[in-house]
Amino acid sequence: METYSRPFAHVVLDDLIEHPLLERALRVVPPPESEAWHARYDNWAERKRATELVEGPLREVAERVADPSFVQSLCDALGIPDTLVADPERYGAGIHAHDPGGFLLPHLDYARHPRRDAERRLNVIVFLNETWQPEHGGRLELWDDMAERVVAHVEPRPGRCVAWEPSDVSYHSVERVNVVPRITLASYFLSAPARPTALRKRALFVPPRHSPIGGAAR
Repeated sequence: METYSRPFAHVVLDDLIEHPLLERALRVVPPPESEAWHARYDNWAERKRATELVEGPLREVAERVADPSFVQSLCDALGIPDTLVADPERYGAGIHAHDPGGFLLPHLDYARHPRRDAERRLNVIVFLNETWQPEHGGRLELWDDMAERVVAHVEPRPGRCVAWEPSDVSYHSVERVNVVPRITLASYFLSAPARPTALRKRALFVPPRHSPIGGAAR
């Protein structure tokens, strides 16, 4: 597990999911045409499919991510002092698929849960791609606190996990995906409301202004 401070604190952990489990999990990801995808986004800000349905081996991956000792290790690394619990509704979380041409523009996540008196304190993303090469795109992009410049990239390597605390400066995006779909499991963790300014109940996207420039990949 490696912890980075720029542009905001985040953790990168390789091989959280071993290849046999990764293969089994991918076999139960619904096909693109399935009605299991509860949301399909195709607009100026994002292009992706999403479902909160997590079953079979995907549930096994989600349970590994939600293990209290693992969550505590992430909180310790990121300096989050509060006890967190997984969002039982998986609101906005679950399986996300970016097909070739998919993307996600820079944004801030919701801060206050829309349906609960709770605050979103931790994002954990697991990359479930069967393979990844640089030409596939789909890197996670981490921006400066003005959402003007990409400072770091995180490559979506199979089985890799990345985690960070959502805040008013943790702008992030997904680089345009090429060749093969980018599949992720997103898990969000909550606490009792702790920050008086954390009131945003929906994602806040930044309109595109220029092509991003980036730093070194991890």
